[in-house]
Amino acid sequence: TALEKSVLVIPGVGSNYPWYDLLWGIPHPHVNGLLVQVFLLYTLLLLVLTGDEIPRAGKRFLLATAGIAAGVMILVNSWDTFVYYPLLAGVFILLIRRVSLQSPPGDTAGFLRSPDGISMLLLPASALLTAGMLWSTMDPRGVNGWGLVSTPSDLIPFLAVHGLFLVLIYAFLAGDIRIRPYILLTGLPAALAGYWSAAILLPALVTLLIRKDRVWYDCLAAYALLVLLLTELVYLREPAALESRYNTVFKCSLALLPVIWISVSGMIGSWLSAHPSPSLPGRDRGFLINGLVCTLLCLAFVLAPVEPYFPVLSIDAAAFLEEEQPGDAAIIRLLSADRNATVLIEAAGDFDYHGRIAAFTGIPSVIGWPSVEQQWGREPAEVQERARAVEKGYRDTDGLRHLIARYHPTHLVAGPLEGIKYGIFREDPDLLSLVAVRNTTRLYEVLA
Repeated sequence: TALEKSVLVIPGVGSNYPWYDLLWGIPHPHVNGLLVQVFLLYTLLLLVLTGDEIPRAGKRFLLATAGIAAGVMILVNSWDTFVYYPLLAGVFILLIRRVSLQSPPGDTAGFLRSPDGISMLLLPASALLTAGMLWSTMDPRGVNGWGLVSTPSDLIPFLAVHGLFLVLIYAFLAGDIRIRPYILLTGLPAALAGYWSAAILLPALVTLLIRKDRVWYDCLAAYALLVLLLTELVYLREPAALESRYNTVFKCSLALLPVIWISVSGMIGSWLSAHPSPSLPGRDRGFLINGLVCTLLCLAFVLAPVEPYFPVLSIDAAAFLEEEQPGDAAIIRLLSADRNATVLIEAAGDFDYHGRIAAFTGIPSVIGWPSVEQQWGREPAEVQERARAVEKGYRDTDGLRHLIARYHPTHLVAGPLEGIKYGIFREDPDLLSLVAVRNTTRLYEVLA
């Protein structure tokens, strides 16, 4: 319950912690995107920090790999590109500058003739090739311009979400701020304007930007603070909710978490190296601390129950069905083994438990979550037509006959959710054949 409530800590926006989605086994793109984000970040760090030590073939491999990861990213969760593509562009410019410094001054063509210069083109080429294979078939309609935030995040909820990282960053920068305490005044204009969240971010951001001898984790932390600051000042308009900044804060702050984790980990590692223990070197201490943290997090995923007092401890996302919806769980097992099932009819609706049979079996339904289908480019008229057709199909025989003729389903599910949404379902033996009854869930095969 605490994790579920954490999604709405900041009023009016999403503030998702990955632990909530991972414990629940939610296969949302923003969860799958975390793997791509971390992989891309570490690939870029390898290029920046050890690029000069890697043989040319290895460097080319890393450049192509980073490009493929960037191309995959836009296909997995397009919101991530708002955070990672500017970062990718910055690294690309840095790498080009390094190669250019090896050419004679003013010799632009020399860069293009250089083997290392040509190697740089592998990054954008592989990204465009990877994304281009599917981009032509996509019809994204998720963003319609941008707007200025008139109601920023409340300070206490904002600190409840980002406070731990900010405390660690400020602790690391305490020496710099002690030398230049006037930096704290940089947040004053934002505070006077009522943007307290921005006022907290600005002193740390300015300190990192003017810091001498910046290293990689300083740059990553500064970038993370800059993006967080932007989400407190501007938002991206969505067709379904033009004045809502819910997804801007939700998706961008979630995509930022790997950047923040890695940068703060670099700061902690730097502090441990600077304060070695006589009995345990800083490097070994860092390995032990990281190992302990990773072990505890893994145990949390394996041992934490999905619901309070839930009897099953499992990382199987469908385990709760055995207790909460045993009929649905049994039907899902039957359909998963049925190779003839190609299209399902089940209750349609936004979020909640709708689309559960299709989600667990992988068999597409006539319609799942209408609002999400529209966000991903489906014509609103077609989405509404499908939702109406499913409703009529459950309510009367003529509606079911029309539904079958138009969408050619192979199976229909009638469980508690369908009963709540559409009322008691009365099957027509000319159209449907009862395959199985499990608890209060029935599975039919379409005859016509």
